[in-house]
Amino acid sequence: MNRFLRLLAGATGLVVLMLTQLGSTAHAGISSAVIRINLSVVTTPAPTVAPTVTGNFTYGVNCTVASGPAFIWSPASLTLPVNGATSLTAVGTMTSGNSTTSPGVCTVSQLTRPSPPLGYVWNGTPPDVVLPNVFRSDVLPPYETQFNNVLSPATFTVTAEANTGGTVNCTSPVTYGNTSTCTAIASPGYTFVGFTTSGCAAPTSNASFTTIAITSNCNVTARFAAIVPPAQNIPTLGGWSLFLLGVLTIAAGLVARSRRKI
Repeated sequence: MNRFLRLLAGATGLVVLMLTQLGSTAHAGISSAVIRINLSVVTTPAPTVAPTVTGNFTYGVNCTVASGPAFIWSPASLTLPVNGATSLTAVGTMTSGNSTTSPGVCTVSQLTRPSPPLGYVWNGTPPDVVLPNVFRSDVLPPYETQFNNVLSPATFTVTAEANTGGTVNCTSPVTYGNTSTCTAIASPGYTFVGFTTSGCAAPTSNASFTTIAITSNCNVTARFAAIVPPAQNIPTLGGWSLFLLGVLTIAAGLVARSRRKI
């Protein structure tokens, strides 16, 4: 009998221990949801010298749930600082901190990013990442999101204009720090006068010229002028020439008259 009671007590203890463990596991299973932010920054096309990106990328998450309280995330927005040459990566996590057990649809967005390095622009914006069925459970791995940021060399436009009398052509667009070559051609009856520019270089009278290093949009105007033919000199008679011409005219008239009388 005593042996039976001891076996029963042991079995009861084992059942209590198992229930305690199951209760703890169930509690842990709804404790949190984790979203991991994976950030990358690349440059395309790949440059000879990679630009350096310095500053903060920030991310936020917005969730809707079918019932119960909404997810509350810690931190409310995530900041990922970077300071290095491309290509570079960074990783951070956001964790839900309230007790809701209802699954939700969560949208993760990139909120801000640093200014691009000099001579570069951001090529588009990473799209939001939608997580359709987010649960709070320590059993689940983190929900993964990827945000790819792409840098491209900045390009600028060199606008070529010409007044009446010719045409002009400039190479455009131009990558930051490069130059543009402009060529003017006069139409028949016109001559090239010179270039005027706005932000491209100093004025010049050369029909072909190269701009300074381009760091912003600029304008080039070619000026032409009509060719005026030189005035032609018409020969005129001087005073004595006119006198002699008159004498000869009179003499010719007298000769003609005398011949008629004969």
